Amino acid sequence: MIKSFKIKKEEIDLRLDKWLKKKFSTLNQSFIEKNIRKKNILVNEAKQNSNYRISINDQIKILNFNEKSYKNFEYVKKQKLIPKKLKEFFINSIIFENENFIILDKWPGIATQGGSGINISIDNIIKNISSSYNLVHRLDKETSGLLIIAKNIEYTKIFGQMFKKHEIEKKYIAICEGRPQILESSLEFNIQDDNKKDKINLTKTYYKVLNYKNNISQILFAPKTGKKH
Repeated sequence: MIKSFKIKKEEIDLRLDKWLKKKFSTLNQSFIEKNIRKKNILVNEAKQNSNYRISINDQIKILNFNEKSYKNFEYVKKQKLIPKKLKEFFINSIIFENENFIILDKWPGIATQGGSGINISIDNIIKNISSSYNLVHRLDKETSGLLIIAKNIEYTKIFGQMFKKHEIEKKYIAICEGRPQILESSLEFNIQDDNKKDKINLTKTYYKVLNYKNNISQILFAPKTGKKH
């Protein structure tokens, strides 16, 4: 049996294998690779690699489609119970919202994402509101500041590309003890990668002392690279 699918706007830029796994939850990578290799799975009548990025109006054709092999079971993740007061606090911390994204004034003391020892995170709260909501960047637990939350997959990708291309500038203000000898400069460090011990990451951060009083400095930091500030 032959089955055809036309790619919708909200599906664009997914890898072919990711799209297949999303469409048919029972498929594994070896099955996908095998059927792509045998030309049972085509994109616009042509063979493509599993990492091919699908575009709007692409036609994906499965030549050996059958209900037994291509099944889909919707995975429903169990949501954490969010206290009413915390949910209200989240809503009151929204400083801008439209149909596509939210700008949240994240407060210190709450993690952006879950992890070891994390009870409730911003990610838990937004998934409790809608499974379509996604984080597009992070802030440390004790850091307060503006956090962007996308409401759909389209804007998740848009903001992801903007951060990747450095079209969104990050700035932080810190209260520090003492005062740097140089009041405005850039810091550059070579830091070892946590995952690849033989890889060194170059990090660069611009800073400027804004105010100084009683041995306390207010300093603006603007990271110019994406890791290890």
